[in-house]
Amino acid sequence: MLTTECAVSAKSSRRGRRSSPPHTELGLYIQKCIDRLGITRTELAQRLHISPSTVGRLLNGDTRVVQRVSAESICDALEFDEVDRRDFLKLASAASVSTFAFATGAAASKSSKSAVDLDLANDHADALSRLINQGDVRFVMESAQRWSDRLLQNPPSKDQYYAATQIRFGILLGAAQEFVFPWFQRSQAAIQTYNSIEQEVILRFGLNTFRHEYANLLSHRAPLYREIGQYEESSLQFEDGIYWVKTVDDPLLRANLFRSRIHVNAVQGNILQWSHELEEARKDALIIGSAYGDEVAGLLDYVEGEGYKRFAYNVRKDLSDRARREYAERALHSFAQSKRGTENYTKAHAMLRMVSEAQCLMWIDAREAVRRVELLRAEAELEYPALLEKINRVVFFAQQLLHSRKSNLPIHFNLDARRK
Repeated sequence: MLTTECAVSAKSSRRGRRSSPPHTELGLYIQKCIDRLGITRTELAQRLHISPSTVGRLLNGDTRVVQRVSAESICDALEFDEVDRRDFLKLASAASVSTFAFATGAAASKSSKSAVDLDLANDHADALSRLINQGDVRFVMESAQRWSDRLLQNPPSKDQYYAATQIRFGILLGAAQEFVFPWFQRSQAAIQTYNSIEQEVILRFGLNTFRHEYANLLSHRAPLYREIGQYEESSLQFEDGIYWVKTVDDPLLRANLFRSRIHVNAVQGNILQWSHELEEARKDALIIGSAYGDEVAGLLDYVEGEGYKRFAYNVRKDLSDRARREYAERALHSFAQSKRGTENYTKAHAMLRMVSEAQCLMWIDAREAVRRVELLRAEAELEYPALLEKINRVVFFAQQLLHSRKSNLPIHFNLDARRK
């Protein structure tokens, strides 16, 4: 990260003739980074494979700059860590899309007549994809919203590259909404975003044009219909997603659709169909091969744990506390098994798994369940706000369970019922 002391010290050791200071906020930030490294603008130009005069124009937003300089290459040339990279992208995103393209010397994409630099936009989408996995979800949502709004304004009617970029930012926006909005509000908001992308972009070209993108969109949207109780619609969307993903080469997306579909039956308490689909998903995983074997196996163990958790909370059957504890213990075992293949998976997945473990633990040791979710609360507030409702419900259920056991009264908990 940048510090005043570091910047001042480096500034005094810079070589080369003095240059006029930048006039843009982004240019000032880049200049600070140059000073921190103790290099000249000429040396930065060499790292970027451009002329020194182009660097000067880059820092000052000169419209005559025509040579492309990607955001990622700037980050690499300035040796950014993740914090620097995020700060740089925030500054870039704060400006309008056209201003950023102009400030970085990016020319309009040759494949598009649009004023938006699509290569730059996709470069930014790559960075946002990394940030959402690291937990900076609010920034991702705000940035994706800005880019989506800009890209939806007067898009070229026949430009597939432009449309693919629109889809990327739309899915990023929906995914971020799933993290940020409260649990029982996120589904409707994200579904609306995904529907907009489907209707306004994908269907303009036809599903065959964007088979991979459509399968990806369905992998996000289908589980949300399950969450709002529209199980038939959720199952249909999973079927469509599996159909389209079989026409493209994306083993992890394919595995994700097979895996996530299983949970529709778990939520409804359909144990036999759930077991059948779990076995089908494990067989399909063998097609993927060894490259993703551990990760896919870990995710299937995770969804198995989620299934057993759901059976422990089944409100459709009058199960004894002992039976519910047995399901909860099986779930905890599956969650433990899942860690082997998902150690390097997204942070959000680990947090969701820990909340699920606490939900299971409630049937075994309610006080320990509360202790664990409270340890997650501060992190969830920053990185996965949607989980706060789940955390609060664990605490509420645990209190109810402890009270019922004192009075020797049976009690059932509905994971899908909203608290008033």
